[in-house]
Amino acid sequence: EHAEVERCSADALASVPRGTSLWYRATAEAARVSGRLGAHVQLETLALLLRAAPPDPGVLPDYVSALASAATQLMFGGQHGLAGELLDRAERYARGLVESDPILLGEMCNARSVRALCAGDLVADLAAGEAAVAAFEAAGDFRGSCHSLVNVGYTYCQLGEHERAVQMLERALALAESTGTFVLIALAKHNLGFALARLGQLERATVVERDAAQAALGQGDVRLETASRLYLARILAESSDFEGAATQARAAVETAPSGSPMLAYALATLAAVLPALGRRAEAWDHAEASFRLLSALGDIDDGDAFVRLVFSELAIAGGDRTAARSALFAARDRLLARAAKISAPLWRDSFLRRVPENARTLALADALARTPG
Repeated sequence: EHAEVERCSADALASVPRGTSLWYRATAEAARVSGRLGAHVQLETLALLLRAAPPDPGVLPDYVSALASAATQLMFGGQHGLAGELLDRAERYARGLVESDPILLGEMCNARSVRALCAGDLVADLAAGEAAVAAFEAAGDFRGSCHSLVNVGYTYCQLGEHERAVQMLERALALAESTGTFVLIALAKHNLGFALARLGQLERATVVERDAAQAALGQGDVRLETASRLYLARILAESSDFEGAATQARAAVETAPSGSPMLAYALATLAAVLPALGRRAEAWDHAEASFRLLSALGDIDDGDAFVRLVFSELAIAGGDRTAARSALFAARDRLLARAAKISAPLWRDSFLRRVPENARTLALADALARTPG
């Protein structure tokens, strides 16, 4: 009940003195719900309050928790500069605390995982995610453990290890269902649907992803609804249901917060579908808007390679080989730089060959490099 969470956290913030333990706990909740609702201005206001707050030694664990929560949501929103400041501050104050507080350790590991993901370091992302699972399990925090399992499953999918991703996400879904945690049920289904699609299980993937979108809509979770709709659009496109895919992609564009990484991904998803419906001019407009937004944001947590690929393919189709070569070669170099951070050869290969947009980017860049002009 995200609207109710927002109201209650606002009431709590107004009812207790700033800088107290309760105030930091309310700030952490307010930051989480602001991210889910796409309320980026409110989130930034909370972050600036945290940055300016002088911490009392007696409430450091709650202060660090609030910093980690706000930083994580800022990263999802593409506000990496402010997020980095908060997380760096959290790291400084967390020293000496996390050894005796496994829940705080889990929260810090989750934030580290998101920062590594946005930086394109999937190995560091996976290591931090698995450390978060272990920390929450040690604390007996099954909700925290379940959320971290979803994150780990997502990272395996980004590595092209789709079978392992499905295993993790089905485990997370079972845990969420056993505890009746509706938010986590929806989140697990959202990521599971996409992983299933990567294995070619499109019928089941469609059902699971549609369930996630409907659940997110009912919960008022704007970010998850947007993400589920754009994943569903991609799954439907794989199933050759281009009208259905376009409908879901348009819905994702409409719900995505302005200027957000999710909007860049949603615009690219819509652009990828429209040519099959004979709407190439409209597709190019959306691809350009998506690429401009990505360029402005710098790093996004999901869809980076896909956005770049869609822009490049539509530039080629429209005869703008100069724009295509520039974007595609930059995308190739970015992928190879990220692959270089993956120490395990099998994972490096699956990242480059088993993630469709990555493999397509490399193949198309190679073809363009062989073509003069």
